[in-house]
Amino acid sequence: MPFELDVKAEARPEAQFQWKHNNFEIKSNDQVQIKHVGENNEKISFAKAVDGIVEVHAVNKLGKDIKRTKVIVDYTFDPSNENDVNKKLTEEMEEKGKEEIEEKQKKLEKKKKQVKEVKENGDLEGVETSEKKSEKISNKAKENNEAKQSLNNDLISIEKQEG
Repeated sequence: MPFELDVKAEARPEAQFQWKHNNFEIKSNDQVQIKHVGENNEKISFAKAVDGIVEVHAVNKLGKDIKRTKVIVDYTFDPSNENDVNKKLTEEMEEKGKEEIEEKQKKLEKKKKQVKEVKENGDLEGVETSEKKSEKISNKAKENNEAKQSLNNDLISIEKQEG
């Protein structure tokens, strides 16, 4: 909803105007147009009405005057839009949920692959686990490696005896 304010000043020499919204200077842009209407007269047009304090400073070499106005935008609820808003929010939530599920599935697949690799070759390097689980797995791997080494030594010993 467009919104306009007009200001006129009685000033000699002519006043220069500076507009502010909630203490921040307003410059012309795609949402706000400031027009010099005539001597000591300016108009500011907002593409959409804004809540807050709008003030204008009229300044010349002899002094300065400030006028403020409080703008309150009264929004009217349009029930015909409620379904559209709810539908959009639901779609956004569903999309976010799908993304989270896909991310969790990717992590699960990665963990399954790591477990399979550990089962196949006993190598724990690069496996992401919690610290306690990692420590337990590491200890088991050491035991397994020691057992393998012991078996290898036994085999070598047997081969020497047979040979």
